[in-house]
Amino acid sequence: MVIKSTNPIQQAMVRNIYKSFTKSCLSGAEAPNTIKSNFLQVSKTFYKNGMSDEFYNNTNKLCVHLLKNGRLKLANVLLGELGKIYLRLGKISEAETTINKSLTISKLFNDEIHVFARLTDLEFLYKDSNRQDKLIKILKEKIKTAEIILKDYELYVKNYKSISRPATDYQGIQIQLAYAYNDIAEITLRENPKQSIRLLQQAKKIYEDMGRHTESNYLEVKLKNISKRIHKYDSRKSMHFENTK
Repeated sequence: MVIKSTNPIQQAMVRNIYKSFTKSCLSGAEAPNTIKSNFLQVSKTFYKNGMSDEFYNNTNKLCVHLLKNGRLKLANVLLGELGKIYLRLGKISEAETTINKSLTISKLFNDEIHVFARLTDLEFLYKDSNRQDKLIKILKEKIKTAEIILKDYELYVKNYKSISRPATDYQGIQIQLAYAYNDIAEITLRENPKQSIRLLQQAKKIYEDMGRHTESNYLEVKLKNISKRIHKYDSRKSMHFENTK
């Protein structure tokens, strides 16, 4: 439950907490993982005192300042965390803007694993908000990024600029690639069933190569059902054409 703070002294104390946090970010004295931990604690303090909007505004200003001063890595950490907060709160527009900023920075670093993570954030955002046009675009970009990572996984692990979390493992990237193929196939099934079949076949091959027989068998059944529907539709279409001659 959010407690609306009406006490000016209490509000001033909360603002001083953010000022101290800002100083620690700008000084460079604190380790990035410490800053990330502090950021989450400060976020909770503002939330409990009904000052969340002020926290978001302060963080956006801080990130702009960090970017202007070449502190891209730290700005990216804060933007990534802020984007996740917006996602949890259902603030779609703010989440989209923030995640895209973090995505741009990750691309500048050639940090494809973080690019992949931010694309996944956008994927969830567009699924939750039912924006299929943007979702398809992101899934296609995610497929390209996954293929790049899988071609030289060790290189991108070395270039992975995380302060706390390990990189998604090779199989994790493979599975998400299969998911992306499957998701696009589902979305485009009605308008382009033959393309959907090709995409599902690619997803099935990934599972086969991984030895994941449950998923592979499921897609095999799915492919057969789609093929039957296409055959039935083509037969009806052919009969209609013959009857109109």
